Amino acid sequence: MYTLHLAYRYLKSRMVVFLAVGGVAIGVIVLIVVMSVMDGFGAGIRERLRGTSADLLLEDPTNVGIEGYESLIDAISTQVEGVEACAPYVERAAMITSFVQERDENGAVRRRPSGRAVVGTVKGIDPARAGQVGDLDTYLQYSSTGTRDLEPGRFRALLGWEVLYNNGAYGLPAELVITAPVYGEISSEKKVYTYRFRPIGRFQSGQPDYDKSYILVALKDAQDLMLMGDTVSGIEIKVAQGQPVDRVQAHIQSLLGTLGRDFTVKRWEEKREEVLDALALEKVLSGLIIFLVIVVASFGLITILDMTVANKKHEIGILSALGATRRGVVAIFLMAGVFIGAIGGAIGGVLGALIVRNLPAIQVFFETLFGFHIFPDSTYNIRFIPAQWNPNTCWAVVLATVVVCTLASVIPALHAGRYRPVDCLTAGR
Repeated sequence: MYTLHLAYRYLKSRMVVFLAVGGVAIGVIVLIVVMSVMDGFGAGIRERLRGTSADLLLEDPTNVGIEGYESLIDAISTQVEGVEACAPYVERAAMITSFVQERDENGAVRRRPSGRAVVGTVKGIDPARAGQVGDLDTYLQYSSTGTRDLEPGRFRALLGWEVLYNNGAYGLPAELVITAPVYGEISSEKKVYTYRFRPIGRFQSGQPDYDKSYILVALKDAQDLMLMGDTVSGIEIKVAQGQPVDRVQAHIQSLLGTLGRDFTVKRWEEKREEVLDALALEKVLSGLIIFLVIVVASFGLITILDMTVANKKHEIGILSALGATRRGVVAIFLMAGVFIGAIGGAIGGVLGALIVRNLPAIQVFFETLFGFHIFPDSTYNIRFIPAQWNPNTCWAVVLATVVVCTLASVIPALHAGRYRPVDCLTAGR
């Protein structure tokens, strides 16, 4: 019991100890805030990735196309429990050129290219079913009825936000000329087919690789453009809420084997695996770098406790002469390290939690104070710094802080335990 009392007594008598506690607390605050912001950004990106994809994607690995897809959709919908909706799609690369409409000096209306041709991805969707498997309709602009505006045979198109700027257009162009390469069925001769589409709206999902390259058209129009006949590239599948996606995926794959259809079924995370892995790696590296702040603070703790051991050498000798064991002396300074880590971690954890929970208000305060916006509306499609509070992260950071501070106190504690009573009592004489 005397170890706790002496550890507390030695610490409260030195002002530098409060600086050490403050350094540890600052490190914990920064680490909690950074990890929460990284979680917020990651959750936002995952939500956008998920919004443009269905839960499961059934694809033909040979890229030849899926024939009889309607019967396959019926089989999946009726024989696999947990499937809420299915939607076929066609997806191929194409060359895209936009045209604007203007009047010449004689008042005649003419069209001219608004910029250079760009390579994009044309995705044909079923207007009646596409909105049932994803959240794409929520990202549409200038379109009152969503993807249902894409009526087959009318060659309408919905453009990604960035496609417009990559193509040199700063508004909806009057016309799109889409040129798609198609390979002949018998020979490997490459053919090119061109269709004209009328843009009727645009979408902004916040996912750069989707917004800058994708153009949505009606499924039948895409099939005509790509000369795919009555085949599709794949089928998007939405799993009912509360149903395990892995189990539904396995059942669909088993059904395909029973039907003799050699197709693959992937989760949307597998299709976006590179992006998700990059997010996870970025979070780990950011946390590791910020954690070094706590490690640096622990070096200061070593110095502080070592100075305390030197100053309390005479008292250590008295304790040893009165019967204190070396283990007891070591425990005193180990407890001092635990106190610093626990107090600094607790203060940092509470303040970090308050900052994360009030981050939007803090952001508004500094934006008002300095007269600028962290995320300008013209550049970003988010208003506030995204932060996701996770109590497990807070507890993990505080626990890691206590462990680091305890380890940092081992060297001074062992140093104190090696003192002999006679050396301590005769020191300075």
